[in-house]
Amino acid sequence: MFTSDAAELPDIGQALAPVLGLVPRERQPLFVALAERMAAERYRAWAAQPVVAVYRADLLACAEREIDIATRIEALYADAAAIQDELRAAHGGLDDLNRDLFAGRGLAAQFTIQARGERLGAATWRAFAEHATEAAAKVTFNECAELEEASAQVLEEILAVAVDGSLEARHLGTAELEAGLEEVRRAPRDGGALRLIVRRPRANQREELAEARLDPDEGLVGDSWKARGWRKAADGAAHPDMQLNIMNARATALVAQDRRRWALAGDQLYLDLDLSGANLPAGTRLALGDAIIEVTAEPHTGCRKFVARFGADAMKFVNSPVGRELNLRGINAKVIRGGAIRVGDVAKKL
Repeated sequence: MFTSDAAELPDIGQALAPVLGLVPRERQPLFVALAERMAAERYRAWAAQPVVAVYRADLLACAEREIDIATRIEALYADAAAIQDELRAAHGGLDDLNRDLFAGRGLAAQFTIQARGERLGAATWRAFAEHATEAAAKVTFNECAELEEASAQVLEEILAVAVDGSLEARHLGTAELEAGLEEVRRAPRDGGALRLIVRRPRANQREELAEARLDPDEGLVGDSWKARGWRKAADGAAHPDMQLNIMNARATALVAQDRRRWALAGDQLYLDLDLSGANLPAGTRLALGDAIIEVTAEPHTGCRKFVARFGADAMKFVNSPVGRELNLRGINAKVIRGGAIRVGDVAKKL
C-alpha cells in the first residue's frame, strides 16, 4: 500500500556494488557482514519509534537476525576481526554510504530501502553459496539468505499499512467508533452490493479487482488461502470453512476512514450487508454474481495486524459484545457453486 514513488528511492545494490567490487572475492562475505551489523543498529533505532510500536518486537528480532548473520559469517574465518579491520580501513566510506542512503527520509521510505536490501542480501548469500567450495560455508550462506528473507517479510508487512508514503494514519478512538455504529446498522439485511474484491496472492500483497472467480476447491481464484494453509491443522492444510473472509463494507469504512485503506483489513469480499449472526446464521447461502457461497460457523476475530492498521480501540470495538453480535470483524464462508463475481453484484439470500 506504500504509494509514494518508491522508484525514486536509492538502490542499495547499486550503491554498494562499486565498493564491494573492490573487495577480494574471498573476503566479500566478511565485508557484507559489516553491513549486517550496521543494519542491526538501524533496526534497533526503528524499534524505538512510537508509530511502529506494535512491531517493536519484530524489529528487534530483525536486529538479532542481522547479528546472527554477521556472527555466522565471521565464524567461517579464523582471523575475521583482523580482516574486517583491514576492510574498514581500506573502505572507510561504508559508514557514510550506510548513513546517506537513509538520511532525511521518512520511516516508510527507509523501510522500503531496507526491505529491498534484505531481498538483495538473500540473493547475494545464495550467490556466495553457489560458488562456495566448502560444504559448511555453503550451508551457512543459504541459512543467511533465509534470515534475510524473514526480515524482508517483516518490513513488507509493516509497509502494507502505508498510504502515500506515510505510516502515521490516525486511528479512531472508542467514542468515534461508537458514533459510527448507527450507520453500520443501516446495512441492508438482504440484497446488499459487493463493494470491493481483494485477492491476496501472497503475504502482505493485495490486488483490488473489478471481477473475480470463485471456485469450490480454490476459493477466490488466485488468492493464497489454499497455499497459505491453516496453522492449527496438523497437516497444515487450509481450513475448508475459511475459504472466504467477508467484512461489512460500512464497518470497514468506519475503521479504515480512507477508502484506500479498506484492503488492509485483510478480507477478500466487502459487502454492504448486515452480517450479524441473527441475519446470516451459519448455513445461510447467498447468491453472488454467478456463484453461491455459504456462511460457516468458524469465528472471524482479527489479529495483531488489524491492531497495527486500525488501532487497538478498533480491535476492541469489533470484538466487543455489540461487535460480535453484528460480526463487525467479519464472517467466514465457503464456495458452494463456482462462478464469476463482480463489484456491484448484489448478494441475495437463498
